[in-house]
Amino acid sequence: MIPAPGLLRNAVCMLLAAWSVPSADAAVTLLREYHLGEAGSFDGLLPQDGSGAGAHYTGSTGAITTSTILPSPASGTYSHFDGSSDAFGANMATIPVDNFAIGMWVRVADADRQAGIFSPGRRADGNLRFHVENGYFAASYKGVGWIGDDPTDGGTVGQAITENEWTHLAVVRSKGVSTFYINGLAQGGTSTATPVHETGRSHLGVFNQGLSRYSGDIDEIRIFSFDPDTDNPVSALQVPEPSALVLCLGAIGCLVTRRRK
Repeated sequence: MIPAPGLLRNAVCMLLAAWSVPSADAAVTLLREYHLGEAGSFDGLLPQDGSGAGAHYTGSTGAITTSTILPSPASGTYSHFDGSSDAFGANMATIPVDNFAIGMWVRVADADRQAGIFSPGRRADGNLRFHVENGYFAASYKGVGWIGDDPTDGGTVGQAITENEWTHLAVVRSKGVSTFYINGLAQGGTSTATPVHETGRSHLGVFNQGLSRYSGDIDEIRIFSFDPDTDNPVSALQVPEPSALVLCLGAIGCLVTRRRK
């Protein structure tokens, strides 16, 4: 007997949810979470931290808008940055300098520019930065060096941007080594530099002081610490929030989420 489509869809969703959710005894600790679209994720134009740490953004430029059109695999609503909008001022100083991970979903509208996507800091050398570098995704420690391949030297195929396509970006620092991941795949070239997380200096959609603003969409920024001996931070980064089950509105949606892990 062939199961009804609805039953089969629910079964697939349950299996994928069970596969993706970390075990209860894992030491993953959520430190910051910016849903960037769902109810309560903004106070006016200011992105709010949903982790409970209270690290909300305190300033913005222009109007960050939200949309539900072609959402990311992680949620139904996301934020749009039009190249003239940004947010700044969230406090990241309590994030540890080792055994932490930062991940987010992005969809770039204009890749032929240099633009800041997200940074826990601002000016200090050692700030971790996610950015667009003229057709390539990039991660770097400001004033220190690249994490992953150098996008200004041709980059790699793995770091090339496909415009208007949701992509998951992450940096994992484990036991003193930082690795840049795109859609769960490690990019060439790691870094042993010590990161600097500044007080009240995080920037979203821009490098700093209005320089190199981002054009595109961002969704579900998550920052957490982990035990490098017991946890899988790459898997934990890409668990859809608020839960895998919420995403399972159809079998295709579940399969897309699974593929991008």
